[in-house]
Amino acid sequence: MDNLRVTTKLTFEDFRKVNFYFLYRKTGTKVSLAIGAILLLIIGFSYLTEMPFFNQFPAIPFALALAMTILPPYSVFRTARKNYESNKIINEKIEYEFDKDQISISGESFHSKFSWDKIYELSTTKSWFLIWQTRQVANVIPRRDISDNQIETIKGLVKDIPQLKKSFK
Repeated sequence: MDNLRVTTKLTFEDFRKVNFYFLYRKTGTKVSLAIGAILLLIIGFSYLTEMPFFNQFPAIPFALALAMTILPPYSVFRTARKNYESNKIINEKIEYEFDKDQISISGESFHSKFSWDKIYELSTTKSWFLIWQTRQVANVIPRRDISDNQIETIKGLVKDIPQLKKSFK
């Protein structure tokens, strides 16, 4: 089987979206967002309907609820923008080469090789093909740059590697 090559370039929009994906795939973030939203709804409903839950405007619970719902996405957006602008490797054109023994990743200013046993997981979402180096670090290929046939080829390359987690949707 020949090597499979995939070329991609992440835009800021891609980078921002994948960072939000990483944030909201965590259960703790979803729970925090839900609690914050419920708290905002309770405060808003009780304050607007003049129910006797509060004698005065509940500033501290309101601030906490806002922090739980607004700060995480705001922080991710600012960090993503800062990282994208300061790390030139992120927005380079990147070529991934897959073969039965390893994956090679080449950009305009770098080249890396990983044997399949050093990769933590391969996964797909509707928007991304993810090559996880660890539970927290992944290389990202937008689905627009990798076809279903190419993903099937990669599945064939890694099917006999038992320690590699595979989460294909």
